[in-house]
Amino acid sequence: GMAAYLGQFYNGRDKADGLSDSRPSKLEFILLNETTTERRLVREIALPSEASMQTFDSLEFDIQVTCPATTPFSCSQWNRVANISLCSDAGCSESHELMRWITPYWRRGRRHWVVDASPLLPLLDSGGKRTFEVVMGPDFDPQTERDVSITLRLWNSGTQRPLSAMPAFTGGALDQTYNIRDPLSFHLPANVGKVELVVLVSGHGQATGNSCAEYCDHRHHFSLNGASPRSVRDQGDIGSTRGCAEQAYKGIPAGQWAIWAPGRAFWCPGLPISLRRIDLTNNAIPGTVNTLQYRATIGETDPSQASGNVILSSYLVWYGN
Repeated sequence: GMAAYLGQFYNGRDKADGLSDSRPSKLEFILLNETTTERRLVREIALPSEASMQTFDSLEFDIQVTCPATTPFSCSQWNRVANISLCSDAGCSESHELMRWITPYWRRGRRHWVVDASPLLPLLDSGGKRTFEVVMGPDFDPQTERDVSITLRLWNSGTQRPLSAMPAFTGGALDQTYNIRDPLSFHLPANVGKVELVVLVSGHGQATGNSCAEYCDHRHHFSLNGASPRSVRDQGDIGSTRGCAEQAYKGIPAGQWAIWAPGRAFWCPGLPISLRRIDLTNNAIPGTVNTLQYRATIGETDPSQASGNVILSSYLVWYGN
């Protein structure tokens, strides 16, 4: 039965292969196109001018990673967190995460994903030379060779373009201290017609035998101006035998040499993390200071013990009238 997922993976990869040619009025910028054993790469690209950036409404990353080895055991062994971040300086001492994916276990061959990051387009609005960081796992992992091609693509889909994207909350150790955090106050311009929260979240690690945060139902609750919280939770089958295998059509490599098939909390090995979007417009007050609060729960209760780690990047994004 597991063999059937291999064909679904190839169908998903074929779909990604065709997306580039389907984008009208596109501009493409190569972040990486090289063979490397490095895990962390910092690269600078020249984007269009600030005025030209305003003419695009969509941002996506086209990612292809190939392990060319003849045996899977020459490829990266563990599922690791990989991401692309926008650096605030040339050395990338500070950065803002734009997209994230999880590497597969011991899998040779080519993976291809196209990831939409359009709500975060305003972070690039100044245009010109910008520095990006690509991370594909920790430096202490064995240096396995990979062919990596990552392209940043700007194009027009006809959707409403956001005016601004502001970093909000981040994650950390999911324990009894996780919810000890201050609310975020920010000024919302008077010309705003729509506000949303954009969230990248995934749970990793296990502690105290509770299989959390990788395999437990942790939920993330955001409240704007004291309104009832809007929540982000994984609606999939966390811990189910084939929760991730059933998503092979999205580009998860089938036949990984480890426990790749069970469902996880917000992620699967060999798959990008989707941007989750929460509409907060009804509770926003344009033209004044607004306050956003955040807390996480495991099921319905606050974390009370060490429970792995939550990697979370969140942004307040607003649009015009």
